[in-house]
Amino acid sequence: MELAPEDSSATLLSPTAALTRFSANPGKLEVYHTVSEHRQRYGFCIGGMGFLLATDETVEVVEFVSACPIPNTPLWFKGMINVRGNLVPVIELKLLLDIEVNNLAKWILIVGEGNKTVGIGIDILPHVVDTENEVDELPPLPEIIQKHVSTAVLHEKDIWLDMNYEELFADLFMKLDN
Repeated sequence: MELAPEDSSATLLSPTAALTRFSANPGKLEVYHTVSEHRQRYGFCIGGMGFLLATDETVEVVEFVSACPIPNTPLWFKGMINVRGNLVPVIELKLLLDIEVNNLAKWILIVGEGNKTVGIGIDILPHVVDTENEVDELPPLPEIIQKHVSTAVLHEKDIWLDMNYEELFADLFMKLDN
């Protein structure tokens, strides 16, 4: 059996015309639109303390590399790393918060953008956290982060803190300048 040659007289649409020719019936689309009350965000753990990332936060995870140390800085300030030509300060929250963890950081979580970018040493990759169960009262927290934590949620028997990282980092680096 021989196939008939394609009709060369058929006209093809331009790419823009082909992509914009669909117009949906709004009444039919409502059937497929469901609003989920279930809220999820990403978070990371450091020594049993869970930290939530803002939904609009710019983040990236890179493999841990040694930071170039800066003399006369606290132990929690690991130094600077080069991320695609940009110098990024790296901190160890477990040292800052006096959390005893025997694991060395395996990754650096890059948080923020521009001159507000900071790397955080982490040993477990960020994962999805259900934020539906907000706790009524914040647990006792280290003084250094108390004013930067707005709320906390309960997820799988653990407390996860919703923290303003930009404000925390600004306070920490202001202390380094003094």
